[in-house]
Amino acid sequence: MGNETVPLVSVSVITYNHEKYIRQCLDGILMQDVDFPYEILVHDDASPDGTADIIREYEAKYPDIIKPIYQTENQHSQGKAASKFNFDRARGKYLAFCEGDDYWTDPGKLQKQVDFLEAHPEYIATVHRVKAIDEHGEALDIPGFTDVVEHVFTIDEYVRRSLPSQLASLVMRNVFLTLDPRTSDLFYSCKANGDERLSLLLVMMGDIYCFSEDMSVYRRIVSGGTSWNARMYGKNRAYSVYKQRLALQQFAEEAFGFKLPASILYNILLSALVKTVRNPNLTNFKIMFDIAWDMPNKCSMVVYHLTRTPYYLKRIITIARQAS
Repeated sequence: MGNETVPLVSVSVITYNHEKYIRQCLDGILMQDVDFPYEILVHDDASPDGTADIIREYEAKYPDIIKPIYQTENQHSQGKAASKFNFDRARGKYLAFCEGDDYWTDPGKLQKQVDFLEAHPEYIATVHRVKAIDEHGEALDIPGFTDVVEHVFTIDEYVRRSLPSQLASLVMRNVFLTLDPRTSDLFYSCKANGDERLSLLLVMMGDIYCFSEDMSVYRRIVSGGTSWNARMYGKNRAYSVYKQRLALQQFAEEAFGFKLPASILYNILLSALVKTVRNPNLTNFKIMFDIAWDMPNKCSMVVYHLTRTPYYLKRIITIARQAS
């Protein structure tokens, strides 16, 4: 790289069809008040709108900071993880994130999180509370994102809820600089939601510190695009979530020799049952029975659920009353 300054932080921006939002995303990163160099790695996945043209404007203005990849063919449709293109070229000691439709709001966000990680090597990453809006700018209340309080997120909490907060809040040690090839291959081949997969990788390697301040905005878009919310909007997600939990279990065991508890699967079956009680149609019944049939260790599953029968009956009766 010659005499080029090596950044302390690499900020990963994944974008597709974000013409309406990408300026706000990049401006929120560029406004950061920091005492260290950073780079912005932008990956545009062949957006058919004007997203790439806007990125080129910023690249021309900040050529030493903004490092884009302009795909000519969509990589997501080919089953390739867009994040890998940024992870493989990230030079920073730390990785931060802001997808093209989200944005940072606090100019001190990056400095605060990096300072904490520099002072506390025992933590693998930091996150914080976020504000959430829909695609029309209306405020949303999303448990796990908008209600984060200051605490330490561990593997035990991951079992109960798989995300410490939303991706735009995350600043992590760049473990991909030293991750062994086998673990790296297992990580990228894991067929699970990218955020949950990354969170699992991190909590397998250390704890995550959570700040209670909101310093970014998550925009939930369901009308189009390739995001999980857009693709699954209005659908019964239970079977898809179940298959992803299986993949996460397999990754944890093969990469780290750690067995995630079976309850992360059983709770998905309960969720499918709740959906069926609320809306008893053929699709929901099929999804519930598909999960039950596919479930490994069925005997253990039966015993687990029998011990919780009073709780289930009470919850199902409540749901049935609400639906009537």
